[in-house]
Amino acid sequence: MTRLIASFAIIASTSLNSVAQNITDPNPPTVNELKSLTSPDPISQSELTFHQAPKPLPKNAITEDWMDFLGPTHNAISRETSLLSQFGENGPNIVWEVK
Repeated sequence: MTRLIASFAIIASTSLNSVAQNITDPNPPTVNELKSLTSPDPISQSELTFHQAPKPLPKNAITEDWMDFLGPTHNAISRETSLLSQFGENGPNIVWEVK
């Protein structure tokens, strides 16, 4: 029984491969070369005030960008490590603000 199944699998695989080689995509995707873009010049913003530079993170800190709703894993759970779990009595230092 095992030999029969193995033989059938080999025949089926060989048949599918030969069929797949004879199929051509009637509308293959085109690949365009990426255009080189330059970053825009910074714009002075009178409403923006920088108070101090942010403190550097510990060398072993693991961080991730939260560009999507609920974070990169979409579950609102941070995988970041070696970050502060509590702020001092006055709260976090203000690095920048916008009026």
